[in-house]
Amino acid sequence: MMTTVGQMREKAEREAAERAGAAERIRLAEETLAKVRSDVQAAGLYFARKRRRNSGFDQPRFVDPPAFESGHNPPVVGVPVTITTGLWEGDSSGPMTFEWWHVDGTEAIAGADQQTYVPVAGDVGRQLTCGVTVRNADSSKSATGWTDASDPVVNP
Repeated sequence: MMTTVGQMREKAEREAAERAGAAERIRLAEETLAKVRSDVQAAGLYFARKRRRNSGFDQPRFVDPPAFESGHNPPVVGVPVTITTGLWEGDSSGPMTFEWWHVDGTEAIAGADQQTYVPVAGDVGRQLTCGVTVRNADSSKSATGWTDASDPVVNP
């Protein structure tokens, strides 16, 4: 079968149109991919800046506050009460301090500055709480998290 010049021209035009269509689809796909990459990068930068602005990067921040370890509530006179230190993010490589209080008090319990506290007779009937302060490496920034109030201290 012999192909006419007209048929050859039609075939060439069809192939050229297909190539042009494929090229257009490729161009559109590349533009879409570039836009998606740009949007993802912008979102990542936005959230990174937001995290940095909110946390100060070196500012420690409690994610989960300190809590009484299980089995320590209600506190009993003479039985050590220990708290968890909580979970935090940011730089918390500096010193950590503890401060035990009576919930109804206006000052810290004298000498109660460790992770564990042993209730005394003067604590009976009063609720305890403890603050944990974490600091960044140079101690220029800190965050304090508090336990919930304990049940009132009881005698053994």
